[in-house]
Parts: sequence; C-alpha cells; structure tokens
Amino acid sequence: MDETNQADTQQRQTARAGGTNDVYQACINLAHSQSLVMAKRWFTQLAANLLDKSTTSLNIPEKRQVHVAWEALTAQQAAIEQGFPLALSQAITQYASSVAGGQARQPARSMSALRFDDLELMGDAQVQDTLDEARLQQLFLLASDAGFTGFSARFSTAQGFQTVKTDKNPLRPEVFASALVTTLQGLNLEPEIKARWLVYGGQIMGDQLQLLYTQLQDMLEKHGVRPAAYTVKTAPDDSGRSPTPQPGTPDNAGRDRQRLPADGQQTTPGANVYLSREKLLTLDHLHRLMSGEYDESFSSPANIRGDQTKASDGKDVTAQAKVTRNSATPRSLGQSLAMEVVGLMIEQLATDTRLLPPVRQMIANAEPAFLKLGLSEPRFFSDKNHPARRLLEAITAKSLAYNSEDAAGFADYMGDLQNVAALLIDGQAGSEQDFEAVLQDFEARYAKRNEAAAAAQKLAVQALLQAEQRNLLAEKIALEIRQRSDFVPGNNIITAFVTGPWAQVMAKERMVGEHGGLSSRKAVYSLALGDMLWSIDFAQASRYRKRLVKIIPDLLNVLREGLLSIDFPLAQSKNFFNELMRLHEQVLTAVSAPVTAQNNKLADLENVFTDGDAATRDRAWLAPTEAQQSGFMEFADDDPKSSFKATVPQDGDTGHGDNGGGVEPAFEAGETMQSGAWVEWAVSDLWVRAQLTWISPHNTLFMFTSAGGHSHSMTARMVDDLIAQGRFKVISRQGVLDGAFDNVAQTAIRNSVQA
Repeated sequence: MDETNQADTQQRQTARAGGTNDVYQACINLAHSQSLVMAKRWFTQLAANLLDKSTTSLNIPEKRQVHVAWEALTAQQAAIEQGFPLALSQAITQYASSVAGGQARQPARSMSALRFDDLELMGDAQVQDTLDEARLQQLFLLASDAGFTGFSARFSTAQGFQTVKTDKNPLRPEVFASALVTTLQGLNLEPEIKARWLVYGGQIMGDQLQLLYTQLQDMLEKHGVRPAAYTVKTAPDDSGRSPTPQPGTPDNAGRDRQRLPADGQQTTPGANVYLSREKLLTLDHLHRLMSGEYDESFSSPANIRGDQTKASDGKDVTAQAKVTRNSATPRSLGQSLAMEVVGLMIEQLATDTRLLPPVRQMIANAEPAFLKLGLSEPRFFSDKNHPARRLLEAITAKSLAYNSEDAAGFADYMGDLQNVAALLIDGQAGSEQDFEAVLQDFEARYAKRNEAAAAAQKLAVQALLQAEQRNLLAEKIALEIRQRSDFVPGNNIITAFVTGPWAQVMAKERMVGEHGGLSSRKAVYSLALGDMLWSIDFAQASRYRKRLVKIIPDLLNVLREGLLSIDFPLAQSKNFFNELMRLHEQVLTAVSAPVTAQNNKLADLENVFTDGDAATRDRAWLAPTEAQQSGFMEFADDDPKSSFKATVPQDGDTGHGDNGGGVEPAFEAGETMQSGAWVEWAVSDLWVRAQLTWISPHNTLFMFTSAGGHSHSMTARMVDDLIAQGRFKVISRQGVLDGAFDNVAQTAIRNSVQA
C-alpha cells in the first residue's frame, strides 16, 4: 500500500473516531462556549434593528408589523438565549456522529439534503422552514466565507485529513443555520414574525459566525496546526445528484421566458401572460404539485406539436430538449410547472455522463412522450411506482452496468432500448397504460435473456443467508465453548479448531437438526466435543486409558464427518488432527508433559477462526459450495483476486478507472452502503463494475451483480480493505433517476432563495 493510501486510511480512522485529538476537541468546546455569546449578541442587535425600523419606516403597515416582531422578540429573549446553544450542541453532535460513522449527513432541511420525493410528505411549515434555512445557509456562507475558508483548512488537518473536507466539518455554516431555524421553530411563532426576524437578523448571525471562525483559526494557528490543501474536484457532491452540466449546456437560469397562464384558467397560445421559468419552479410550487393541489388543472391535456418532436442524427441533446419544450402548449400553471419539471428531469438524464451517449440520446429523443404524460397525469410526479418512472429507472439502472459501448452485453441492451424508443418516439405513447406496456416489454426481454442468471442469484442469496446465520451462531457457540468447565486452554491449535471449524459444525447441526440437533435425538457433534475435550485432558484421560483407546476411532470418524457436513476441506484440518494424535499418544504412553503446542507458529486455522477478534469475525467463513454459488471474493494482502473463475471479470465486465466525470466521491471505510448503489473495484488491476443487489440481515455480507447477472459477494471487512487500498469507487449511490428528480428539487429551492 503506497503512502497516499496509508494516509487516507489514517484519515478515515480519525474521522470515524470523530477527531478526538485535543485540538479538535478544543475547537468544538470553543464553539459551544461561544454559542451563548452569539445568541445574546444576535438578540441585542436584532432588537435594536427592529426597534429602529419600527420608528423610522415611512410605511405605516410595515412599521406596525415590525413593531409586533420587536415585541415578540423581547418576550422570547430567555428562550432564544437558552435554546440556541442547546440546538447548536445537538446539531454539532449529530453531524460529528455522522462523520464518525463514515457518512456526513447534511442538515435535514438543507439544500443538498432535500429529496424530491420528500416534498409530498412535507407540510407547509416544513417547506417554509426549509426555505428559511436555505436562505440562512446562503447568507451565512457569504458573510463568513473569508473566515471559514482559513478555519476549515486547518480544522481538516485537526481531523486527520491531508486535504480540505468541508463536508465533514461539524462547525460548517449549514450546521449553525440549522440550529437557528430549529431554535425559532420551537418558539411557536407566527410565520410572518419569524420571517422578519430572519430578514433583519440573518446578517447579524452571519457576522457573528465570521468572528467565531476567526477565533478558531487563530487558536489552531497558535497550536501549530497547518492548513490542509484545497483540491479541485469535478465529481458531483455527496448528495448523489447527477453531474453538473458541462459548459454550453443551458441551465435553469438561462432559459427563455415562457407563457404561463394562471392556474385553472384556460388560454390561447397567444395570450399575453409571461413568467420566467426560474420564477415558476419554486419550492412552494413544486410542493403544491407533489401534494396534488394542482391536479384539477390537468383535466385539459395540452397539445404537443408532432412536427418538432424528433431529433435529427447528431443534433445537440440539450438543444433538442429546448425545441421540444417550446413546442408544447400548457393550459394552466400546474401544466406549465409539470412541463418544466419533466424538462429538467430529462435534461439531467441526457447530460449525465455516467450514461453512455446512445442511452442519453434515446432519453432525449423520448422527451415528448414524457411531456405528454406529465401534462395529463400529475401522479407521475408523486408516485415512484408510476410505470413511466419505473421505465426510466429500469433503463438508467441497467445502463450503469456498462462503462463503454464495447462492453459485453451492451449490444443486447441497446437492442432492447431501441424497441422502447420505437414505442415512445413515434408519438403514440402518452398514457400510463402505454408506459406500462412498454415497461413490461422491456423487462420481459431482459428477463428472458437473463433467466439463468436470475436463478443463480436466488441460489447465491440462499447460500449467503445460510452462511451468515451459521457464522453468527458459530460465534455464540465459540464463546460457550470457552466458558465450559472442561475447556482446556493453552493449546492454540486445539483452541482454533474447536472455536472455529467445530463451532461451525455445531452451528449447522443446531440450525438444520442433523443427527437430532434440537429434536429428541442426540446432538452427535455437540456430544463429540465433550469427548474430544476429555481426551486431551492429560490428568483425566491418563486415568482411564482403556476408555480413551475405545473412543478414539469413533471420535476421529465423527470429527471427520462433522467437517464434511460443512464442506470444510479436510486438508486444512491436518494440523489439528496431527496435534490431537500427539496429545493422545502422550496420554497412552504416560509421558507427563505440558499440553502445549510443539510449534510456536500458530496453525492457519487460528488466523481464520479466533473468537473475540472483531476483525476475524468480519471474515465470515463460507463453505466451498456456498462460496462458489455466491461468487465469494477471497482477497489476499494488497493484491485482491478471486478464488473462483466465475468471479474473475471477463473483458466486457471490466472497468477502466475513468468514468467521464460521473464517479461520485468514494465510500469511506465503515460507511453504510445502500442496496442499489453502483460501484467499481479493482481485481488484478482490472476494474469490475457491479450493483449492490443484496445486503445480509446483519450487514456482514454483501452481494453485487455485474453485467450478465454474475454474482460477486464480499464480507464487510473485504469492502473496507478495498476502500483502504484505493481499489473501490462509487459510480452512483442512488438511482440515476432519483438523482435527476432530486436535482429538480434542489433547483427549486435555489430559485426560491434567489427570488
């Protein structure tokens, strides 16, 4: 492992520990101690501002409203000065804990944390809190940028990072914005009062934050903490959004103005009603669309002129999208908003470099069909199970399996995609039933081609489930064995065997009831353990040599049968049987000698089975048949490679380490992975791309599926080892479609903040 990878490993370990060094903790303590000072200053200066505005403003209604806000503020002084420090402490602790757990979470209401599908479940107050916090975040970032830049560089060093990790800084401006909004949220205020407090007080807290960062930076500098290096990254941020459009791609702010009628009103194409698109797509409007408030306005579907819906070969995808949207005629605010959401969503997919160009072009060409659907069926936006959304999800998810157009299986996939295109781009598809039919056809073609792989995956999951259950039970049994009164300590080879392979044998016996197990018959393998432990107890066995001579043949047979019951290779137990025979010989020849291993070198078994060693427990043992069925990966040292030919990637399954800017930030060791994520890992200098398709109930085993339905399974420890070696990277944490929709929500909140 090179120096860079070693440093990254140390960084992850420090971050998981929450940065527990003295300097790190001193920064946290200073932030806590200053929070009360910040709250007092914020109250004092805000009260002065409100009082001044209430007496000097020429607008009489505004003067009255500001005065009401001032009165409410003075009544809440104690609650603010007590609540803000508490809210900040909780926010810092929560954020620091998420960093320590390997996944830095944005504050729940932050811009980058907002998810499209969350909007449907949010109430009006939550939407307003989200907007308030987003505005504060922007203001705080602007007001404190100078101080935060220097502080964050040194603080990253205190956390153990060599490069600046602002997303892992529990004292970043977003955390303070979240704390202030949480404080005000608990005061049961009228929305108008809270809004005025934030309007007149946002800059005040931003200035206080700048002072705090200056203090923190000075303290770190005095302690000799050098700043970490800033790096420029082209990958998208940790929110899982699609990559930022490349230069020349139109964004939301640069779009043409569009005629937008008031919701519920019918109008002709020539009606003189205009509203810029960036003003239309706000968080409030999107929330109303998601919650069904605009549903009635979709009763009269808009028309889409068919003469402008098809792209010529080689035509720019984004230009094609603009032509298509300009050809539509919305008849209400709800339909206009729907058209904008569909357009943004398709545009994100059509510029996502994780998808290969032919796939992106097909999606762009199919935009009219999705517009037609979106303008007539608002359920498309609120129901993740809508056939049109499931179709897009299936298309994009299957596309991620291929990193080049030459990859094995991509031609077959494109054949399926061309059938989809033929059904969508001819202008006939536009209803839920149409998309359901297209989806069923697409999935049926894929399933037929991958029937064998699907059956193999079921067997793989069953094998891994059995392995995890047996391993967990074996750990429990190993502890029971160590606590037995007849357990003979001091012999590493014997201990490794009975708490390793034999614990696995007993675990399977209990699980499946072989030779009785939990039924009324005797548990043969469990009873054999007692005989074996008695036979190596020199003091006991030497007194009853005749019994020892009698039980040895049966004991050896039962031990071998037990190992065969879990397909444990007998060759790997050679050291144990040699040691057992040596001990029996000592007893039978009455040689009084310490019962210790002759060889100081521990047997290989002990490296695989040692109860109580957390790292070893992560290395779950799979029987050869289980390993083969699940494509279990065996990695050795710093050169990971598979033990089974089925898991060695074929030419078409390998990656190349460069995903055109679509690779997301790497997983941190210990970070929780979610099913559905697409990743790549290196095997013998070749990159395998696969999707995480199954996680065992206790998170000890992971199964990935690569192109062609090939299964690859690993333990959690193996994944962490690959990450530490720089051999594991993320293609997509979430579905590409989910990321595109989330981008729409984040665009809406940005528009709202900038309005």
